[in-house]
Amino acid sequence: MRTRTTANVIYVATVLVLLISVLLLIVSVYHKSGDEEFSDISNYSYIREEQFTDAMKEIWPEKVIGDPQFAEMKLVSYYDDVTAYTGYLRVKYSEDELACELQRLKSISSDEYIGKYDIKGFRDCDVMAIKAVDLGAQISNGYNGLTYAIDKGEGEIVYVELEFPRGAPREDYGKIIPGEYLPSGLTFPEPV
Repeated sequence: MRTRTTANVIYVATVLVLLISVLLLIVSVYHKSGDEEFSDISNYSYIREEQFTDAMKEIWPEKVIGDPQFAEMKLVSYYDDVTAYTGYLRVKYSEDELACELQRLKSISSDEYIGKYDIKGFRDCDVMAIKAVDLGAQISNGYNGLTYAIDKGEGEIVYVELEFPRGAPREDYGKIIPGEYLPSGLTFPEPV
């Protein structure tokens, strides 16, 4: 009888170890951690469809038109218990393309942003569209941040995403997004 009880205990322990191993394998395969960088402009449409937030899809262009040599992108997604994005897309448009894109951007309902995150404005550019959600908004998806398009002149528009779920962006956002594309006075509260 004692041998049968010992065998049952060993059997149950073995099954539990196998179940835990399978669960850990599933978690390790499906859990994303760390950064993932997207910079290949030829994959823009795919990246847009698979990775972009709603605010990004509204402001960033549906596709990059014109000569890809006049476009540059750096978008970094990072994972914690939620996904957040930091990055930019710079596109130089032809005169006709620029007119169409500026019209599209001006039709977007923009948020008031002066004062949010201590923003005073933008240097040497015009804001064409902006979504600025701050900590006080308490929206359901927990998104805080800025998504915007700025006109740098000479046919160049820069689209920026600075998203942070816990009140402050990643510490190295200034290494991802060139300073000339960031608003002046930009500061963030301590992470929550």
